[in-house]
Amino acid sequence: MEAKDRSHGLPFEGKSLEFQVLGGRFVEICQNNELDEEGMKIVDDIYREWLKLLGNFDRKIKVVFKKTGEYPKREAVLSSLSQISSEYLEEAPGSPVGKFAARASDN
Repeated sequence: MEAKDRSHGLPFEGKSLEFQVLGGRFVEICQNNELDEEGMKIVDDIYREWLKLLGNFDRKIKVVFKKTGEYPKREAVLSSLSQISSEYLEEAPGSPVGKFAARASDN
């Protein structure tokens, strides 16, 4: 299954796998959490850093604090990360969660 190109014409062009898979939905989640373009970039940057830290939970938390710094909407970033992660797991090519969800909806 190929990732769908959903990024055309969006106000933000992310580079993370999560953005590549979710496209407009990534932006919509961030906007629903009242993040501006800077906030979307922070979310995207966090995902890109996390990819290098598979299984290293402590360092992932440190990345969040480093990337959000003095950004006033840290809670909105965290909320966006949570929502995007959930949807990414359902949509990502080859995701066992997505396969399970597809089978469950067939029943």
